[in-house]
Amino acid sequence: MRNFRAVSTALWHHLTPEGVHLLSPTAQDTLDFTGPAMNTGSRLILLATPGAGGAVRQVPPPMPTSVTDVHLQLREAVAIGPAFLMLKVAEGFNDLEALREALQRHHVARQYLFHVLVSEDVDLMDPVMRLWGWFTRFDPAADLHPAKRRIRGNRLVFDFPILIDARWKKGYPRPVAFDPAVEKRVNERWKSYGIALD
Repeated sequence: MRNFRAVSTALWHHLTPEGVHLLSPTAQDTLDFTGPAMNTGSRLILLATPGAGGAVRQVPPPMPTSVTDVHLQLREAVAIGPAFLMLKVAEGFNDLEALREALQRHHVARQYLFHVLVSEDVDLMDPVMRLWGWFTRFDPAADLHPAKRRIRGNRLVFDFPILIDARWKKGYPRPVAFDPAVEKRVNERWKSYGIALD
């Protein structure tokens, strides 16, 4: 994704609860371990096309001045455009409902459409790693916590703000890590491989 902030801005202007669609259960990549079983998971589809009346929201929310004002178990926060507030949560904290309620009560945090919770190992200042830490650690069917769920016809409607629990969860396999000895050997021989790096 080349410009996630542009996506976030489009969602901020045009996404309504009716544009949030959850597909579950459905097929999932074999390497994706977030679903309830191998090759099984869910998908979240966000449809945010401009309506005849124009944008549904105009003024983007500010950043909270202090994350501990929102909840004491929050360590850091970053806004990814106006729709997403990503929050680093203290290791071992598990009272999601209390945190969801605190975010919904907070005069600034509640203005964001989505609150994305990540583990302490996610670098919020690195745009690639924060998306990696989010997208590889949540299954929409299990990890979406909206302000309210309603039934409309034959489908669920999720009200904003929607909390996304993208923290590392018990039972996930350990992340793949480079063997330091192999990495050192490759770096030492890199010029001999004939692959130029920009």
